[in-house]
Amino acid sequence: MPCPNPCAKQASHSERPNGKPRFSFYFQPPLREFSAAFLLGLGRAFGETMIVLMATGNAALLSGSLFDPVRTMSATIGAEMAEVVFGDAHYNVLFFIGVCLFVFSFTLNAVAEFIVRSV
Repeated sequence: MPCPNPCAKQASHSERPNGKPRFSFYFQPPLREFSAAFLLGLGRAFGETMIVLMATGNAALLSGSLFDPVRTMSATIGAEMAEVVFGDAHYNVLFFIGVCLFVFSFTLNAVAEFIVRSV
């Protein structure tokens, strides 16, 4: 469809008066941002695991006292995964601990989201 007004044509194409486009970029997926978010999340997961290992004393013994060193579930996975034989029962138990952690945190987040949305 011919345009009777050349200014309207330039405006519709977002062009400058010299004919060059105003915006000379195209859409790219934000790969840098996704990779940065992935690396930050991975670093946070490793960092929190190492902090928990150091703060709790990393003792693999069960104790009745609150002041004795303990080993958390995430610290157990982090400390023992490199030493376990692939496919062994110990390997499967470590993955079961991971599934338990996931279910617990997912349930806790779902309950918190439900409470926040209902208030």
